[in-house]
Amino acid sequence: MKMLRIIVYIAILAGIIAAIAATVYGWVLGQTIYITTYNTKAGVDFWTTWTLKNNIFTASLLLAVLSSLVTLWSRSTFLSFISAMTQTGPPTKLKLDQKTAIGWRLLEFAGFFLYYVSTGGYAVTGQNVAFLMMLAGDGSISISASQFGTLFALPFAPGTSAASIQSLIPAMEMYQLYLGLAATVIFATAARLAISIITDLMMQRRDIFVIISKGLLVGALVLLLEILAVPTWVVNAGTWMSYLAMIIALGACLFGSFAFMVIRVRSGDVRQRLKTKIASLEGDLARLQGELLSLRQEYEAAALSAEDYRKRVGLLMEDRANIANELRRLKLERLIPIGGSPRTFGLLAVFLIVIVVMLPITQALYYGIQMEGDKYVDWQFNLQTTKEIEITNWAAGLSDLEIKSLDDLTSNATPASEIESLTTVRQWDQTASYLRMRNQIGANWMQLADSDIVYLKGHEYWIAPLTFEVGQTWTSFINQYIIYTHTEGMIVLDAYSGEIIEDDNLVALLNRTQDINFYYGEGIGFADSVFVNVENFEEVGNSSFNGTPDYTLSGFESFYYLLTLGPQAWSYFGQDMDMLVQRDVVSRVESIMLQGLNVDHDPYIVVDPSGNVFYAVSIFIDYRLSTGYAHEHYMRFMGVALVDIGTGEIEFYESPTIGDETFLDNTYKAYYDWQVTPDWLQSQLKWPEDLYERQLEIAYIYHVNEPNTWLGGVDFHQKPDDSDTRYVIM
Repeated sequence: MKMLRIIVYIAILAGIIAAIAATVYGWVLGQTIYITTYNTKAGVDFWTTWTLKNNIFTASLLLAVLSSLVTLWSRSTFLSFISAMTQTGPPTKLKLDQKTAIGWRLLEFAGFFLYYVSTGGYAVTGQNVAFLMMLAGDGSISISASQFGTLFALPFAPGTSAASIQSLIPAMEMYQLYLGLAATVIFATAARLAISIITDLMMQRRDIFVIISKGLLVGALVLLLEILAVPTWVVNAGTWMSYLAMIIALGACLFGSFAFMVIRVRSGDVRQRLKTKIASLEGDLARLQGELLSLRQEYEAAALSAEDYRKRVGLLMEDRANIANELRRLKLERLIPIGGSPRTFGLLAVFLIVIVVMLPITQALYYGIQMEGDKYVDWQFNLQTTKEIEITNWAAGLSDLEIKSLDDLTSNATPASEIESLTTVRQWDQTASYLRMRNQIGANWMQLADSDIVYLKGHEYWIAPLTFEVGQTWTSFINQYIIYTHTEGMIVLDAYSGEIIEDDNLVALLNRTQDINFYYGEGIGFADSVFVNVENFEEVGNSSFNGTPDYTLSGFESFYYLLTLGPQAWSYFGQDMDMLVQRDVVSRVESIMLQGLNVDHDPYIVVDPSGNVFYAVSIFIDYRLSTGYAHEHYMRFMGVALVDIGTGEIEFYESPTIGDETFLDNTYKAYYDWQVTPDWLQSQLKWPEDLYERQLEIAYIYHVNEPNTWLGGVDFHQKPDDSDTRYVIM
């Protein structure tokens, strides 16, 4: 039995090790596949992209050190708390020996490191430390000593212009890097103190002085975090008073914490003297009671006259009353958690309360009421709201927005231009065109992908590529991974006449005679990888993949990958397998986007003069700014990634609207191989729908710049329900 038990333990351990090894190997293989794919097909280093040039590991290392190692190594508040929770007897604090302390700190460090890596290098207080380190290394953000001082002086300078604040935004982002590191230490310290307070309250012999001191210190750390966020505040006429109140409150909490610790140090002797004095008075009280009994006995024995008896009893009763009053006072003083008298405690408490709440109350009564009344324009709108409007419009890319009425658009119309408009206007909407195109598929294993309006040769067309009907194609391993590797063709409809463009007309429109096979496309059918060039099998339609595969599995790689696909794939063990991965064009591009870049989730078809067909995936900056003045992310249209539908190769073309100087340009423009947009592509480009709709949401509100109109909200707009962007506007 003993041997059998050992064998079982060994088998379990071997199984655990094998599972861990398989998981690690699978992750490494996945990374290898993606690194090879994107290096070959896009010229982008996948590893460098998701690790932010390895800054994720550097940031996680720093944050883990600050979270776990900046503390007393011989004690662990967390382990003490767990010990207090699990002990059956009276809880006691846990003290670690040297070896245990080192082991625990290393384990804690490893846990924090893995946590921060999994979050992408974010601090617990929200700062994206890893990406900010990358931006700083690229020179996209920086801060000088003078800018640092200016940021903390902003509450005292409410008249600072929007342009000046806008110029400080790169410095604010750099400051967020330092804040993320400092805030991690502060947050970790506050968390440890809070856990320590809970543990202290669970102790049988709790020290109220220490608990109060720790509580005030936690409050001070919370206030410090808020004060450190001052550079991101919006500022009006009364903000300086809130700022000053927090500074005073911070000082009061620190003073209170220090005062209670001093009292704690002194309270040992004080309380001992208090205890001795109480014991002495209680002894005196007992002695007086004994003397009263003795006098009564003498009086009853006629040893004292009635007059002497009354006189001596009166004196003793007076002494007893004085001693009793003093004894009650001392016992009450013993109950109050502070050395000294109740009056001293009350004065200190009142002082702390008044000094913390005085300025906020003053601000609310003086500034708050008036800013809601006759001072709204001068103190609120002019000093705060106008800057919010201007900076939000700048962030959203709407600084040059022009609003025109229908009269403005039609005032210069001529008969010729009206005829041109009538012959090019889109008379078939998406729903009608989709219903008509759906009847042109001609195969039960394909369906229409999303249809998009496309501008080709000066005319608008609805184009719907075909995608997989997975209910028909995902019926077996061979069908899903080997035969149905691509879809065939796309449906094109004239947006003006509603005619289906096919045969010779389609050849003339696209300048292409070859079949249009989508190995990379849209829809769930393109979510899985497929294998191409498999011996003894032909792809659907007797087609063959003519490009370079994304990756070739060989040796143990092939064995492991096929093993994970299930028994139907095991017959291919030992074969080298050419594979195509990340075939959904949005995911294919999105996987190599740096943080702060977003892709439009409605890709569309473009065609070059040689008839090559691509998916255009729009890319735009979508970076969350730290300043409170910006009510939308920093957004700019960077360009498009063209994905070849047949080979999966990706090329990047910059937006014609991108300027030489854009925020974060050193990072985003230098990281990818942006090419100048050729004329044929520029004529087909569309403004990203996701970006456009978000810009509209901002424009609906932040086009207002008149205080009474803003306050009343009478000129705010709203997007119609169930509406969608379907326009070519570039």
